[in-house]
Amino acid sequence: MLQADGKCGQCPDNGFDCEAARACFGLNSSQAHAVNSCISACRCLHRSSAQLIWGPPGTGKTKTVSVILHGLLNLMPRARILVCAPTNTAILQLASHLVPLVEKYCKSKNLINAIIMFGNMERMRQKTDNEKLPKLFESNCVTLEASRTKYARLVFCTPYRSSWLENQKFDILVIDEAANLKECESMIPLATNGIEKVVLIGDDKQLQSVVKSTIARANDFGRNLFERLSELDFPKHMLNIQYRMHPSISKFPNQKFYEGKIIHGPNVNDYNNTYLDGHMYGPYSFIHVEDGFEENSNQGSKNIVEAAVVANILGRLAEACTKQKKKTSIGIVSAYAAQVIALQERVQSYKKHNFLSVELCTVDSCQGSEKDIFILPS
Repeated sequence: MLQADGKCGQCPDNGFDCEAARACFGLNSSQAHAVNSCISACRCLHRSSAQLIWGPPGTGKTKTVSVILHGLLNLMPRARILVCAPTNTAILQLASHLVPLVEKYCKSKNLINAIIMFGNMERMRQKTDNEKLPKLFESNCVTLEASRTKYARLVFCTPYRSSWLENQKFDILVIDEAANLKECESMIPLATNGIEKVVLIGDDKQLQSVVKSTIARANDFGRNLFERLSELDFPKHMLNIQYRMHPSISKFPNQKFYEGKIIHGPNVNDYNNTYLDGHMYGPYSFIHVEDGFEENSNQGSKNIVEAAVVANILGRLAEACTKQKKKTSIGIVSAYAAQVIALQERVQSYKKHNFLSVELCTVDSCQGSEKDIFILPS
C-alpha cells in the first residue's frame, strides 16, 4: 500500500533522521529530501523501486550520493550495494567523498574494510592523491577479485567490470552519472543477480554519450536509462541549489534548461573577479581572435592563433596569482583533440607552477570537473 507521498504504508519509519543528517552533513532541504526518499525506498520490504536524483551542475550530486551510501551501510547491515559510474575517475571522486564519512560517522569502525573498488588498480592509483583509497583497490587478477568482492558490502566499479560479478548477489544498485551511460551500458549492472532497488543519479540536460552511427542516433541508441525512467514518471528528486557558478554564468543554463528552478547558494554571490584587471575579465568573457584560421586533421580542427592567445592569458594569470599568492585551478577545454594537442606544448611550463594547476581536456573528458577558471578555445 502506497501513501500519497509515495512511501510504503506497511513499512515502519526508516530510521533515518533527516534533520540530524542536515545538521551533520550540511545538507540543504532538496538534498535531505532526496536522501530520505532514496533510503526509504531501499529499506522497503514490500516492493522493488527505482529512484532518480536529478542534479544540475554544482548542486552537490556527489555529496548527496555519498550520504545515501553512508546511510544504507549504517541502516541496512545485511544489504550488499553495487555502485557503478561511467569512468574510473568518477568512481574515485565518489569514493573519496564516501570514505571520510564512513570513517567519521559509521557505527562500526571496521566498516571501511567492507568497501572495495573493483577495477584497474594501476589506472586508479594514477588518478588519486588520497592515501587511503589504494587500500580499497582490488588486484587485477579476476579470480582474486571475485573471491574478495564476494564478502564486500559495497563494491565500486564501472558497468563493464560489473559483468565479472554476475555470479554474485547484490540487493541495491546505485549508478552515478547515469545520464552519461547508454541504456545498453546500464543494462550490464542491472542484470546482476538479486537487484531489487535502483538509485540513478544524473542530469539528462547535460552532455549525452557519444554515438557515431547515424542509424544508431536515429533510433535513440544514445538515450540513457535516466531519461527513459524520467519520461515514465518514476520518482525524480531535483537538487535545486547550485554552489559552483557565479549567478551571471548560471543564468543562461538555468533559464534555458532548468525552467528557472535553480537557486543560488549563498557562497556564489561573493564570487568576484580577483584575477585580471579590466572590464573584459568579468565573471565570463567572449574574446574575438582576429587572423586565426582553422586547420583540419583526423583529430578535428585546431587554431594555432587561438592557442597562442590562450597561452598569453595563462601567462597573465600566472603572474597575477603569483603576485597574490593565490592557488588557482584552470581547465582548458576544447571540442577537438587536435586543439588540445596544439595547446599542450604552449601550456607545459605552467603545469608545475606553484600557484596554477592547469588541465587540458576535451568536452567529453572534462564533464563534471570543477575549476576556478575555464578557458574554452574553439
